[in-house]
Amino acid sequence: MLSDASLIKWDNKNDDTIIGKARKLIWVAHNASAGKTAKDFLHDFDIAYKAIKTCRKSSIAMADRHLAN
Repeated sequence: MLSDASLIKWDNKNDDTIIGKARKLIWVAHNASAGKTAKDFLHDFDIAYKAIKTCRKSSIAMADRHLAN
């Protein structure tokens, strides 16, 4: 059963710490059948999330990012 403590409050939707924890939990749950340790999952998450953030920053910097090629 979910409790107030297990839910992310709307007020915290932009809190990187809280959202980061939620993303990590989702990553581990999604990949749990891979047979790795939690430490391995968190390491893999950190690598993937860093790549996502780098890509997002570079796409935002593009002046015509909204135009299809």
